[in-house]
Amino acid sequence: MLTLTTSQGTFFIRPFCAGDEQKILSLFKEVFNQEKSLALWQWEFLKNPYGTQIMLCEQENGKLVAQCASIPVPLFFKEKTYLGAQLVDCMCKKEYRAFGVKKRGLFALTVEEFFAAFTGKDKDIYLFGFPGERHFRLGKLLLGYRETRPIIETKISALKKDLKTHFFSLTTFNKQDIIKHSPQLKKLALQDARMLKFCVLREPKYLLWRYIDCPRNYNILALKNILGKLKGLCILQVEREELKLIDFLGINYLKEMLILIWKAFNLPIKMWLPKKSLAEEILIPLGAVFNKPALPVIAGGKSFWEGLNWDWANRHFFYTMGDCDLF
Repeated sequence: MLTLTTSQGTFFIRPFCAGDEQKILSLFKEVFNQEKSLALWQWEFLKNPYGTQIMLCEQENGKLVAQCASIPVPLFFKEKTYLGAQLVDCMCKKEYRAFGVKKRGLFALTVEEFFAAFTGKDKDIYLFGFPGERHFRLGKLLLGYRETRPIIETKISALKKDLKTHFFSLTTFNKQDIIKHSPQLKKLALQDARMLKFCVLREPKYLLWRYIDCPRNYNILALKNILGKLKGLCILQVEREELKLIDFLGINYLKEMLILIWKAFNLPIKMWLPKKSLAEEILIPLGAVFNKPALPVIAGGKSFWEGLNWDWANRHFFYTMGDCDLF
């Protein structure tokens, strides 16, 4: 715990403790002017199998004034799995943003303690996030953010031609299927990660937490060949006028998955991808249209380990909508 004496009283910067939940949710509502359910918060931070990463700043009376938090995930880099995290819910009460200690504001000091506690070679080697423009500028100043490859919103509203998929089919997948097919899913996750070079490793443990246990609803479909062998996985959200491809496994068969999804639902398919990625090359023959996302967010990242070159990491980090829709 770090104790700070300021002109406005004494403050403490410390990691999350059981019982802080309601104070955090109240601060979230005040800062962002929206509600977050306790169930969603618990899933994000307490039920995450990769850990809980929250640093808080509070007054001596227990009033919470700031938070720096992230959601840890497995990162694949050079044939090894490391820990990384998506920064989320970084916030500070408006009236406490302008003062601190030695010209360092309370939020900046909270961030520094967060970095000290959770980042480094044997902790988080890379932090990433998708803030709006104003928060990105703040993150650039306080967190050292740099932009990664920008987001492109990909939309497929009609296929250029009736591409054949006779040797493949889509079937629904549930929790028991993921557990049963864990060896094949792990193999697919590693194959994708090697091709993409630097990304969240979508291993079975991650898939179970991220999509099965999440309070939000997802449709999970498996791509199988004519022999019944698993070749891919796609995570969808079906809306009235469009379908969102939130995430996928099996980039070698992304084209076949998209064709079958389009034929099954007869809805435009929307995705988020980093610009100039392998996935973008695969989608061009399908007649995909690429635009800036309607939601004005900026992809950014920061390396915390000298073994992961920061510029290289930002140029190669691959993400999907599944890495972005946690907030």
